[in-house]
Amino acid sequence: MMDVATRKIERVTRLANGASVTAWAGSELYAIVQNSRSQDEAYRFPATKTAREIKPPVPSAYTAWKTHRPPLDVGWAIPANPTLVQKRSAYNSFAHIRHMFSFLLPVPQSFSGITVFSEPLGKHQIIGAFALNLLDLKNEEPFLWFSYANNQLRPSLMFSAVNGNLNWTNQGYRENRTELKLDATFPIDRWFRPFRNTTFTASLGFTDRRPYLTERWNLDDMETPIEIPNLGPPLVGKEAILDLVFRYRLQKPHALNAIFPKVGTGVQVRAKNVLGMGGNAKNHIYTDAQAYHILPLPVGHLLVSGRMQSRSGKSLPQDHLGLADRFSWRVGLPIEEGGSPINRLDIGDRVWVRGSNESALGDRVAFGSTAFRLPPLNLQTTILGGVLGLGGVSPTVFMDVGATWRKTSFSDRVVQAHAGWEVQGQVIVFGLPIVAGGGWSWKVQDWNAAPRWFWRVQTILPF
Repeated sequence: MMDVATRKIERVTRLANGASVTAWAGSELYAIVQNSRSQDEAYRFPATKTAREIKPPVPSAYTAWKTHRPPLDVGWAIPANPTLVQKRSAYNSFAHIRHMFSFLLPVPQSFSGITVFSEPLGKHQIIGAFALNLLDLKNEEPFLWFSYANNQLRPSLMFSAVNGNLNWTNQGYRENRTELKLDATFPIDRWFRPFRNTTFTASLGFTDRRPYLTERWNLDDMETPIEIPNLGPPLVGKEAILDLVFRYRLQKPHALNAIFPKVGTGVQVRAKNVLGMGGNAKNHIYTDAQAYHILPLPVGHLLVSGRMQSRSGKSLPQDHLGLADRFSWRVGLPIEEGGSPINRLDIGDRVWVRGSNESALGDRVAFGSTAFRLPPLNLQTTILGGVLGLGGVSPTVFMDVGATWRKTSFSDRVVQAHAGWEVQGQVIVFGLPIVAGGGWSWKVQDWNAAPRWFWRVQTILPF
């Protein structure tokens, strides 16, 4: 009942539902109450009637949770024990940088090593690496790599300096290179979801390229010189680079993510503007878009990935686009991605159809891959006192398709398609887990041709 003058509302009865007032005569109200499905009841009562306020009895068992306390009540603030405090000062993150791991890797043809230092909260990271080619110390400069990452600011900053020989180019040439680069990585928190990592990275760099002709060709499987018709030898050049990268990754944590990620989606879009600063370097623009998705299945999962590349302008011959005749090294580092701008080492970035030994040139590249991967066998074996070991091993059935063409002549495109099987596993070298694999590949355009053995050192996910 509402008093119109004061607009105060009071209860007339204690019924919550089932009663309706049908008439108001003088100072009395007439109400109909639904008693059952077969009959209703009529009531008459004063209009000034109000409901009695009755406090219902509640058993103590129902309210005990409001007064129950744990045997030990931990306070919101715990004062420090004054006998244990030696000094009070602001936290100096730089002073707490500690060594994480280091190892040396002597092999018959080279000698290399890497060392990593990090602050416990990931605010600072320092990485250094070197490699010496013992067979060509005269021409090949030692590979030296230094990087420092600072995660105290927004954006995260990373400075890197690289000098030395990086890769084979064409016709028996290798390339000595000096690079200086500053990366600024901005976290994007617009779309919140657990295990999602979205970043935008802007990089400024300078590169001095110095190719040279090798005096000795080592013709084993690892060092066979590249022979690409119509490409020509590499050229000397100095370049200034502006590189913009947007990356989205959804990756749930899992103990075997390095060899068998169960759930994951990724998209990476890149635009690189190169300015020729000297030598034979020319201005050009390079774009690259990649994506992958992991589809869980009742047994194993399906990994689907794709990539598109394009170049406008003329680059140095050693930066050609197209389909490669060998893989590019992609080694994951045991560093948490959330606190580090770098968690893997890429050497080259070629598009390679697994099992192909033929190169093709173009300024447009398209690539797609589908792989059915079975759950890994967790071997966890070590030899030589832990110097070498083997982790999980996962068998895979795959199909890769790649195509390259010129912007002006799509009809002359080159298409490569290979299908086969591969076994990928974690090889432990001085405590560093490296994902490597090998298998057999059949050329889809010619099933009657003999299958070709291949091997590679690459992480499971493309980025």
